[in-house]
Amino acid sequence: MPAPRLYKSHAERQRAYRERLKAAARPGGGSVTAKPGKVDGRALRRRAEALLQALQDEMEVYMDARSEAWREAERGEAFQEAIDLVEAARLAVEAGA
Repeated sequence: MPAPRLYKSHAERQRAYRERLKAAARPGGGSVTAKPGKVDGRALRRRAEALLQALQDEMEVYMDARSEAWREAERGEAFQEAIDLVEAARLAVEAGA
């Protein structure tokens, strides 16, 4: 049984996704100036962390909405590997690497 539709069209779904990404980038965001420096690096790092976290959350929600059979199949395992890569990237950014 398919999940109920949250959005009337693909355009609405994409608009909502872009809004969630914008909202994720705002906390701790700050503006990026033309001159590089520590302040700019920290602002970019916070944005990258927020965006990677938002991506990971979106991917996990998608994965949870799939059936158990899909998750255990090759596509589900590949998708889980992609989630793990996003998490590793987020942790690397958090660590300052």
